[in-house]
Amino acid sequence: MTRLLILCPDRVGPLMAGTAMRHMELARALALEHEVVLAVAGRPEADTAPGLQLTSLDDPGLEGLARRAGAVLVQGYAFRKLAWLRELTVPIVGDLYDPAPLANLEIGVTGAAARSRQERHELCLGFAIELLLHADFFLAAHERARDFWLGMLAALGRVDPKGHALGPSFRGLIDTLPTGVPSAPPPDLAPAPAHPAYANGRRPFIWSGGIWDWMDAETLLRAFAPLAASRPDAALVFLGTRHPNPEVPPMGAAARARELAAGLGLLEGQVYFEEWTPLAQRHAWLANATAGVSLHGAHLEARFAWRTRLLDHLWLGTPSVVSTGDALGDEMVAAGAALGVAPGDAAAVRVALSALLDDCELRRRQSAAARTLAGRYAWPDLVAPLARFLTDPYTTRNRGSPLRYVDYLKEFLPHSPFHSARLARARNVLATEGSRGLARRALSRAARAVGLSASARHRGED
Repeated sequence: MTRLLILCPDRVGPLMAGTAMRHMELARALALEHEVVLAVAGRPEADTAPGLQLTSLDDPGLEGLARRAGAVLVQGYAFRKLAWLRELTVPIVGDLYDPAPLANLEIGVTGAAARSRQERHELCLGFAIELLLHADFFLAAHERARDFWLGMLAALGRVDPKGHALGPSFRGLIDTLPTGVPSAPPPDLAPAPAHPAYANGRRPFIWSGGIWDWMDAETLLRAFAPLAASRPDAALVFLGTRHPNPEVPPMGAAARARELAAGLGLLEGQVYFEEWTPLAQRHAWLANATAGVSLHGAHLEARFAWRTRLLDHLWLGTPSVVSTGDALGDEMVAAGAALGVAPGDAAAVRVALSALLDDCELRRRQSAAARTLAGRYAWPDLVAPLARFLTDPYTTRNRGSPLRYVDYLKEFLPHSPFHSARLARARNVLATEGSRGLARRALSRAARAVGLSASARHRGED
């Protein structure tokens, strides 16, 4: 039995977003065989389980817990808050399920100053690189994402003889562990929520995740508008417009969606925006819906993302309309659990919505296919790669590599004054003040950056 400390950068409680949901379920599954401590942002507000202890990232004894642990699981942003992680000798597991540097590219595109976006991108990428340099074993959400992160690891010198010695496939360095579904079946069908969208027997379409800048709620609204004009029985509900963590500012996509819905005249009884729906209530909303909808744009984030909220559709057997291009959505379409539409194709979305409204046999087939596919993603099965690592945790990182790769970047990156000055400063700080000094400088710079912090840190809420 190994003691695992999981450092979760989000809040755990009745209102949870994707990262918190993932880490809570991961902790519960691993606690069946190991001793697990889950440290979360703020005060934990969730039930524990045998073998599972909850604490706060603000716990003054957290560093001591980490040094006594057999392994520590983190995401890149943890290094910003907890500088002592850089000196930790305990094996570190890097959770890479979220392609944050790619999602960050989609935040604030409209109206954002180029300099602000560039600084935010560099900081987000820097957090990822720091994790890739410091951790010993990594978890990607799926094979496509694993290839992406392997490329970054190779560029940083981590695909090396030490990793090869663990096996030529490098599964000993990075494996896959997607977010999953509970192993228990969902609750019995709950009554429809007491909400106008369900009035008079209506079964609305449900957007079950947040309205983030990398998602595409506007195409859904444009597709729904002509349908709403001819179908008074049609309704649409967005379950998440404000992140449950108050530190996370609203993204522009939510405001744009509201503005568009108002302009299309949809806020008069057919489209509804909820702030955030408690996790325990999601089954009532989705189980009584016509279908769930998840749309994204035609961008790189989609190719490597793992749409957390689609797993609720599978677990509950909810028919779905999804954009093609992301791994889980494409798998659902291939399995017959969803209708796939090209990103940005409002006409195709409208056809799919109409088909699901009118064809109960189509809904029945999709529901059955969704439940079958959900069986592949039960948490007790998914945690196997991490459970194997925890049987005998090991280290793979190479000490001193940050200095070597600052030199590498200095030689091969474009020699603009911007890059040259920054790399020279980083090299000097590492040489004179060590990694802790560099961490302090990075923290100070991060605090001055425009718009990074919570919006980039708490992504993965799809």
